[in-house]
Amino acid sequence: MKIHDRRPGPTHGPDHPETLVQQLLTQYRRDGLPIDVDFREMVKLVGSPDRYTHLLHPYPAKLLQHIPYLFLNSSSFGRVGGTVLDPFSGSGTVLLEALLAGWNAVGVDSNPLASLISRVKISTPLERHLDEGAEKILSFWNEDPKCPPPAIQNLEYWFYPHIVDGLARIRSGIDRLTNLEVSEFYKLCLSVTVRKVSLANPRFAVPVRLRPENYPRGHWYRAKAEQRLHFLQQVSPLKVFEEVVETNRKRIARIRGALGGIGYVQNIDFRNVSKIHLGQADAIITSPPYAGAQKYIRSSGLELGWLEGVSQSELSSLRGSTIGREKFSRTEYRELKPCGVESADLLLESVKRRNALRACIAATYIREMRSALSVAKEHLYSGGDLLLVVGPTTVSGEVFDVPSYLDRILVHELGFNKRLELVDRIRTRKLTTKRNSSSSMIAKEHVVWYQKN
Repeated sequence: MKIHDRRPGPTHGPDHPETLVQQLLTQYRRDGLPIDVDFREMVKLVGSPDRYTHLLHPYPAKLLQHIPYLFLNSSSFGRVGGTVLDPFSGSGTVLLEALLAGWNAVGVDSNPLASLISRVKISTPLERHLDEGAEKILSFWNEDPKCPPPAIQNLEYWFYPHIVDGLARIRSGIDRLTNLEVSEFYKLCLSVTVRKVSLANPRFAVPVRLRPENYPRGHWYRAKAEQRLHFLQQVSPLKVFEEVVETNRKRIARIRGALGGIGYVQNIDFRNVSKIHLGQADAIITSPPYAGAQKYIRSSGLELGWLEGVSQSELSSLRGSTIGREKFSRTEYRELKPCGVESADLLLESVKRRNALRACIAATYIREMRSALSVAKEHLYSGGDLLLVVGPTTVSGEVFDVPSYLDRILVHELGFNKRLELVDRIRTRKLTTKRNSSSSMIAKEHVVWYQKN
């Protein structure tokens, strides 16, 4: 397949990625200091957040589109028609931006829901095939079959009975589809519908039962919560599903003819080298999970139950294999295992005296990120570029400078050269932090460009 250069032109305009990247590189070479930026203001060509297929499905802490857009549309980064890898691809922001810019793209993520979103986000099923799929689903619905729901724990806690019946009928209709692209598109739409018709509070990414009585009378959200429960008692899941389908079909239509490369998504743990057959990439762009702040699997639990029949024990297993996880047994965190970065270990020894679990979470995160970055190096060509988007956090009130610790691993242990460091304020990324905990995010993230020797 011929790869076309889809980078925006002309290349000399003040807002063009080529111009912006060159200006940033010049300033960093001159001063040698991190540069404060506002990607939303700086990269104005991106425009609306509802661009192409980026908003097909909600996902916590999505990477800002502007970041991959800026670098993938600059000839200073990688090469036109090359392959970009995202080892923590999440909902596929990097993959879509890569294909739009004329790159090939490979994404890896251990979360089955994230992998589904990514695949659908970069797929272009034919309109007539989508029509045929919709007709089959509706036909099955009209047969009024009694379809068993998946064995989701506490199903009645999260859904009203008529909602369970309706979702089960939609799911059974989708199961009859034979075209994989079409089936996955409708599965994604079902996933969006599941959350929309659940009793989970829309204010939280991780499912929390909506309870109006938890808000005092006169609170702005109490009346809204009561209205939502009234809506859910009457709404047809099919009507919500059809609305989601209509909106997402319009989004899919936007990318037909716009993608300039080939995309591939693999649902595995990137560190599991024995199962990865990805070849080598010209560039890597990734935003890894945060240490103890993200609950990607928990936030996907309701959807994965309906789509894949994932049980509670399987969800626990997925959570246990996720970088940045928070669940450890007392035996695991009783003795603090060093992470191998001296400044981090000194800090965590102090933290351990106050909160041994939090120290264990942070140390484990750095060790596991070292492993992931080592694998990333193996899959990157010599001279290839690595763009890492990561932010500091706090552990028991102490600043845990993750960008600095990962920088030490990349530069001093793995031999990368640092070309550029930018610091952006986090304004819209919905971070799922543990309430009333001793771990929280600092509202900024570092975008650091490394090059492999």
